[in-house]
Amino acid sequence: MCGIAGYVAFDGSMPPRETIERMLAALRHRGPDGFGIYYGERCVLGHARLSIIDLEGGWQPIFNEKRDVAVTFNGEIYNYIELRKELEADGHRFYTNSDTEVIVHAYEKWGTACPERFNGQFAFAIHDDRDRTLFLCRDRLGVRPVYHARAGNIFLFASEVKALNASGLVPLEPSMEGLHQIFTLWTNVSPRTPFSDVFELPPAHGMVVSPRGTGTKRYWSLPIGRKEALSPGECVEGLKAHIERSVRLRLRADVPVGAYLSGGLDSSLTAAFTRRCTSTPLKTFSLEFEDPRFDESEYQGEMARLLGTEHSSIRVGTEEIAVHFPEAIRAAERPLLRTAPVPMLLLSRLVRSEGYKVVITGEGADEFLLGYDIFKETKVREYCSRRPESRLRPLLLRRLYPYLFPDSRTARFQEAFFLKGYTETTDPFYGHRLRFDQAKRIRDFYSRETASRLHEDPESVLLQAMPHGFSDLSPIERTQVVEIETLLSSYLLSSQGDRVAMANSVEGRFVFLDHELIEFVSRIEPDRKMAGLREKAILKEVGRGMIPARILERKKFPYRAPDIESFQNTAAGRRILDEALDPVGMETFGLFDVDKVQALAAKVSSVARRNGRVTTSDNLVLMGVLSGQIFHKIFFGPSVPAEGFHPHDRVRRIVRGTAKGEDEWLRATSEG
Repeated sequence: MCGIAGYVAFDGSMPPRETIERMLAALRHRGPDGFGIYYGERCVLGHARLSIIDLEGGWQPIFNEKRDVAVTFNGEIYNYIELRKELEADGHRFYTNSDTEVIVHAYEKWGTACPERFNGQFAFAIHDDRDRTLFLCRDRLGVRPVYHARAGNIFLFASEVKALNASGLVPLEPSMEGLHQIFTLWTNVSPRTPFSDVFELPPAHGMVVSPRGTGTKRYWSLPIGRKEALSPGECVEGLKAHIERSVRLRLRADVPVGAYLSGGLDSSLTAAFTRRCTSTPLKTFSLEFEDPRFDESEYQGEMARLLGTEHSSIRVGTEEIAVHFPEAIRAAERPLLRTAPVPMLLLSRLVRSEGYKVVITGEGADEFLLGYDIFKETKVREYCSRRPESRLRPLLLRRLYPYLFPDSRTARFQEAFFLKGYTETTDPFYGHRLRFDQAKRIRDFYSRETASRLHEDPESVLLQAMPHGFSDLSPIERTQVVEIETLLSSYLLSSQGDRVAMANSVEGRFVFLDHELIEFVSRIEPDRKMAGLREKAILKEVGRGMIPARILERKKFPYRAPDIESFQNTAAGRRILDEALDPVGMETFGLFDVDKVQALAAKVSSVARRNGRVTTSDNLVLMGVLSGQIFHKIFFGPSVPAEGFHPHDRVRRIVRGTAKGEDEWLRATSEG
């Protein structure tokens, strides 16, 4: 895993060479093992390397035989061995053993359709000297990021917005529409970002940039509505085969591969398959919480002992979460409505400190195999809608959320909340309606100026981004698609995934996001994935005999971390909260109404002093304001000059020049 950056000057007016050096230096955390730069006639491609495959030979950018096609690449092409054999049989010659070189030759053979052949997680840029085009591409689920912007006739791209800003050509300004999306949907709908005139290439898209213009095209879509009558045995055996194949592919590396172990079904199963698929000792890593409400260490330890892994864990408290929250926002490059990315940031730091660069992880199983409570909730609400007069059917909500129904008075309130709009099953966001409506409350805390500048409805933008056939799906299937298109791609794999892991130079590999596995499970009827209210029923059958029964049959324990209480109940947290909500700073940003926010903060503080429970709505709003203010300070406050390379950095440069009418290539040896 690495960082990429570069630019194309269509009129030939290239920026000074220090520009790409500053961009790459801003990505040092993504690629601390060295930098590579290609200086072309009208383009520059840069690469910050985290060496995982072909440790000495895989330096980038990498070229084809004629050196008229060059690539800079972030990610992994897991099926590169098979593709290389096919391409070599077709006459292509390779000069490295890296997966990166496969991209160049695949592009020569299949053009911009080459991503359809890749099994992996990737973001790459190819410059084709033959027609002076730049091809940007991103993997199917958006595991790896790529952003782009324009500065006059110069088109710039990078793995992170920090690198675009470090170029000195892309000043950062807040996008109120982008921020409004985050506060409403928890994330952005690509290509929108929280920065004006900075855009994110959507997952499963390629972009061709040339002097003639720019075009973006989707090359893969979620396989929705393709159900087949598979038997229970076919479902279980098919899923088992795909998981094992996916794990074996994701173990391809020239460095040790570890595994995250949360104590739940998904990570326990991926760790068990990983242990089965390798003859080398397995190292596992876990996250523990001081607060027992969030801690799963009992199950983590049991699974580690069963598998015989070398196990390490880090224990996190509320004060640490508060202290490192600004760091997580800097890594994510957007406001965060939850603190959950912070412990993951600290976990990846542990991984790196123990000499590991790669970990297998289990994200994606809940989305594609119906593991979240929101799917059960949607199923119960839709079931109640068929007989609105029934007083028995709503009792299923108590089975789903027993901790929310402690007494009869609270039960009436909770039942009314969960049944709000439950008969409106044609609502495109039926399953997310309660959450979206709850998040809308933050609009009441916008300043008048902010409210007057908002013209887009985030829900309308999201609906336009849904794949073809979305409206024909059942309520639970629509809920699944929304969960995948929003929270999975743009939050879980980004703010809580790539960003906090790569902040510490750690690559996560996602077994359940293998596109062939996804295409298989998409053929399975929802009732087989969730039998009644038994989540991930098929996956549990896969795990039978591989993991302990009490882990196998555990009710889904969602990964969470303490939110606003981390700031209310700790000295360091209160300092961060007070500084963020300082009226002068809030007036400077201008996004929120100072008086309304101060009143809410006083209310929440009063509840905390009485050891009361802060409502979900108040928590969500105050976390939004807090993270929004921290985000503003980090990205739009006083800045320090962007750094370049350090004297000890390992840098390889490739310069394209002309002499006697022929291309002359000068490959510099390592500098420093």
